[in-house]
Amino acid sequence: VSNSKYTQITTSNTIGYDTQIAGRHVLNFMVGQEAQKNDYNSYYIYSPEVNPDIPFPNTGTSADDQGDYDESTRTLLSFFGIANYELNNRYFLKFHLRTDGSSRFGRDTKWGTFWSVGASWVVTNENFMESLTSLDLLKLRASYGINGNDNIPNYAQWGVYGPREYNSYTGMAPDQLPKYDLTWELSKTYNIGLDFGLLQRVTGTFEYYQRTTTDMLLDSPLSRTTGFSSIQDNVGEVSNKGYEALVNVNILEGDIRWDIGAN
Repeated sequence: VSNSKYTQITTSNTIGYDTQIAGRHVLNFMVGQEAQKNDYNSYYIYSPEVNPDIPFPNTGTSADDQGDYDESTRTLLSFFGIANYELNNRYFLKFHLRTDGSSRFGRDTKWGTFWSVGASWVVTNENFMESLTSLDLLKLRASYGINGNDNIPNYAQWGVYGPREYNSYTGMAPDQLPKYDLTWELSKTYNIGLDFGLLQRVTGTFEYYQRTTTDMLLDSPLSRTTGFSSIQDNVGEVSNKGYEALVNVNILEGDIRWDIGAN
């Protein structure tokens, strides 16, 4: 017999403000708060010697029964703000700031602050581009941001104990070493891109990106003389970078539509 239950409770609250100044400047802001709580519990009972006519654990021999119980809780609290600015439908700025507190980290390291900023310029909306009627869209953009990751098991920062049986006696023994300064994994990304459209049939993007991840949440190996083979830690760094090109062509449009894309 086994049973498991997972519950997630989320509350999200935001407030925004939009305004337009002199018909040229558009501003909008949003601030918000979000809280999340996840609870999980499960139990398992194994009873091999049950009465076949009444197949329930309480008709079995208790000496042969086995049981297990698991319970886990995770919480996350977040505050964030977003600001957007637009000038003449040509120049765009966006800024995002948030701070998150995760129960998966230690008391002094659970909070992380993350942000991003992006800018774009729609060149085809400039007056000097009016004569280029074949060019539907030309937009330059760039962004930079820092994200956080807490994708690790619950209680990874604590010294956890578990049940043991030895020589017919039961007790508790360490299952995991503590790591009280465990904290957020950080990912820093920037990209530069160009979006274009031609003749109302060709669209595409060219982009360069680079992402560097630091304080990676990994199992760091330990000497077996400690009684453990590894410990969860902030170790390692990895970098990803490259170029990407995407082109789509609309060959036919009507009762039959035919598109070709390459990436």
